[in-house]
This record gives sequence, C-alpha cells and structure tokens, in this order.
Amino acid sequence: MKSIEADLIINKLRSALDSDGDFPTRGRVISEIQRLTEDPLASVDKVAEVIMTEPTLATRIIHLANSVYFARDSEIDSISQAIVQIGLKSIYNLVANFVLLQKFSPLAKQNEHFAQCLMMSMITSNLAAFLSSTDQEKDETGYLSGSLITIGPLLLGFYFPKLFVEATKRAERRKISMFNSIEDVLGTSAIEVSMGIIDSLSVPESRKACLNEAVLCYKNTNNEINLDSIEYTNKIVAFSVKIAELIIEATESKKLYEEIKDLSIKFNLNLDKVEKNLLKIPEALYGQSKLLDIGDIEVPVAFSKLLKKDFIDETNNIIQNSLLEPYLEQLENGIKDNETLASMIANATEAFSFALHFERVIYFESDTEVKNLKARLGLGSKLNDFSDLTIDLANSDADMLIKSFNNSSIETHGKTLFNDGWPAVCIPVGYNSRAIGLIYADFVDDGSNRILNPNDAYSLSTIADILDEAIKKRRE
Repeated sequence: MKSIEADLIINKLRSALDSDGDFPTRGRVISEIQRLTEDPLASVDKVAEVIMTEPTLATRIIHLANSVYFARDSEIDSISQAIVQIGLKSIYNLVANFVLLQKFSPLAKQNEHFAQCLMMSMITSNLAAFLSSTDQEKDETGYLSGSLITIGPLLLGFYFPKLFVEATKRAERRKISMFNSIEDVLGTSAIEVSMGIIDSLSVPESRKACLNEAVLCYKNTNNEINLDSIEYTNKIVAFSVKIAELIIEATESKKLYEEIKDLSIKFNLNLDKVEKNLLKIPEALYGQSKLLDIGDIEVPVAFSKLLKKDFIDETNNIIQNSLLEPYLEQLENGIKDNETLASMIANATEAFSFALHFERVIYFESDTEVKNLKARLGLGSKLNDFSDLTIDLANSDADMLIKSFNNSSIETHGKTLFNDGWPAVCIPVGYNSRAIGLIYADFVDDGSNRILNPNDAYSLSTIADILDEAIKKRRE
C-alpha cells in the first residue's frame, strides 16, 4: 500500500514531467520510431527523418555503427547508412535507449547509486528484448517496456535529488540496493513509482495495458495468478526486472546462479535460453554506455564472476572460452610467483593470438619521455615485419591506440593501426600513472563482416586488470 508521502512524490513527479515537456516529446519520438519499424512500407529515409529530430542522436548512432560491435564494410557517414547497417530493430532499441535515458547521463557520471539504477534499467530492458526476440513482433515491446517499468527511480533522482540522497544513505547504511531503499523511504516499490508517472510520458494505451499486466506478474510473489495466463512478453518483462534485481544485489556468484535457475523454473522459462541471453548483457551495456557517453559501466562483480565460473556447464555457453582459461591462470600465477613483467606481457600477447585468435598482436611500449610508442613484441598468423613500427602520440592518426594509452582505456573503435584491420582492440598495459604501453590486436578484414564475440569484452578487461596488478605490485 502506498503511503501519503509516496502519493505526494508521484504527483510532484507528474507535475515536473508535465511542465518539463521534454520527456513526453521523447516518448512520442520513440512511439513514432516503433510505428515505422513495424510498417513494412516505411522507408529508411522516413526513419532517418524522425531520428534527426532529436539533437545529437544521429551523431551517436553513426558513431556506434562504426564500432566493432556492428560489423561494417566501409565507414558509415550518414544516419540512413547506419539504419541499413544496424537494422531497423536494433536502431529502435538504440533510439529508445538514447532518447529516454540521455537526460540521465550527467547524473550517472556523478553518482554511483544513480548509475546503479541506470544499470538496473539497462539490464531489464535488454534482457526483456533478448528473451522476446523469438517473436519478431515483440522484441521492441519488451525493450521499451523494460525501460519504462524501471524509469521511476531515475526520474526520482533527476527531479528530487535530496530524496534520492536520503535513499542513497539508507542503502549504504543498511547495505541494500537502491530499489529496496526507495521502497523503504517512500513506502511503495520503485516499480509503482514508474507506473505512477506513465501518463506523463505520452505512452500509448496499448503499452500501458502491457505494463500493467507485467506489474501484476512482477508482484505475484505468492502465486496468486497463473503465470502462463500472462501474455508472454509481459511475463518476460516482469522476469527481467527480477533478474536485474538479483544481479544488482548479488554478492556470491554461485548463489546468484541458483536464484536465476529457481526464478526461471517459477516463470516456466527455458534455463538454457535464459543463460545464453544473459551472456549478451555485457556487450549490450558496453554499447549503451558508449552511446550515452557515461564511461565504461562496471558489471556487478558476482554477475561478472558468474559468466566465468566453471560451475555453469560449458554446453550452456556461459563460461569463457576454455582456450583462454590456461592463459588467465598462467597470468594470475605469474603475479603470485613474481614473474618478470616482460614474461607477463609475452603471456598476454599469446592469449590474444592463440586463445582469442587475433591475427595480428603487437605490444607497444612508451619511451621515457612518453612521446612515442615503440613496437616491442608481435605475434599472429597475418603479422609481417613490425620492428620499425612507432606511434607518435602527438601526430599519429591511429587514434584508437592513442586514446587507449592516454585514457588508460580499452578501445574497440576508431582509426586502426592497419587500414585492413577490423575488428580491432587496444588494451592499456597499466592504468593512469602506471601505464607503460598497450597491446594492439586485430583481424585482417576479409569482407566476412566478422564481429567480436560477447565474451571478448570480459577477456580484454580481465587481461588488462591482471597486467595492471602486476605493474602495481612491482612499484610497491
């Protein structure tokens, strides 16, 4: 039962949204894009025209279309090309995400608890879309419904920062999630806050009906209703909210897996399908964080470990590529055994070449003046003589490498080292003041539209973290 304070806050949120006018306008843009993606006669130009009504959206879409997460034959330089390259269904998801959530980007950078709520929304919407995608008409419905059903806490933080701070302090004090803390503070669930302001977001009546059924399903804790009587996509949305809550709150990976398994059984969903779609979440979060310009999102530790642990059967495709595991183990043992840094870097380049199958792998080391990166070590079936390769940090046009080194960040898009290199990645060897170089790896573009495997983001991050730990240990 909602408290009087909750009703007052929800009414104030409605008033703020109505006077703002920005979110309702954005809701109409999303609805129009959805209508066009479902219309077989709609032209790409018409979709592009609607996208162009949102400032900065077209630029971000083009930027993402040129990343390794969408294979491309040549550089994309127009929104129409991006739509063709990415596909209407993916464009819809990207637009819905950006248009609805763009306003929250600055707060997500400043407040880790707000970022947690944003991640909750992103996990929910993506998982709902992935699990609904077997029904070609419903995957966009799942995505947007997932975004809308979790938007309440984000709006609360945006319009009522003092109340959000109060919930933040409570979450820290009691070691609970923000969603649980908001319920404690307001006396009503975060989902109810979302549903209380739906009318102010220009959401079509048909979508409201879907959301209401999803909420009924979400609140069905004592099995009062038969879940099989709920429309499939609406059931998936409720399931995705609960899974996202588990991921955010989990502290142990094995317990998280058992909870996911139990919830899948309760919702009468195929566990293998759930697992395979959970594997896609990190890639989706990475792409969206780039689109929203909020930096790299750190996936919750227990969930991250879940994707690597061997207690999940390999046939379910959840664990990392088994070829990589010996290399990661060797690198971790290298830290314990105080192996030389040169040996650690050599092992890392071997992991890129032999486990991740990159065709060209080069380790670059910075000079003492930090003006140039000099190639020191190379591997790969397609790598020719590399001994003379030097990157001028001030003048080179290989911006992928320069950004990776200067920002101590993993980079997967930008100007590559070789013109025929795609997809390509760069990982820093050491972070911030500890950065001493980078590892560049790519494939020779053979026109097959090769893309990075979703597991690769974790593999790259793990290798970079181990190398940084090795450098840190040697400087202590």
